[in-house]
Amino acid sequence: MTDVSELKAGKYELVAESWDETVSKPGEPYDYKRHRKGDVVQLNVEDARRLVAAGAVVKPGEREKLAAEQAAAAAAAAQAAYDAALAKAQPEPQESTAPKAARS
Repeated sequence: MTDVSELKAGKYELVAESWDETVSKPGEPYDYKRHRKGDVVQLNVEDARRLVAAGAVVKPGEREKLAAEQAAAAAAAAQAAYDAALAKAQPEPQESTAPKAARS
């Protein structure tokens, strides 16, 4: 996991279902903006640290990169299993299907 003390303000992709960002100032009536999963949001340092620690946001593109790495690993494992199965398979002698020549 990323060390949250090293995180900076910036853009993050929301991976939680939703997040309500407070947009009202202290002393004003409460107001918020609701963000949905997949939204890229600009976060300050405090929100970034809190939401990354909770697993609610990631750096943009990180989910796709992880999915591609997992797909590549799964493909490599499937290829290795296929190669191992082929190496184990012993070709069995097959009887010729050609007609036998008649002896005179």
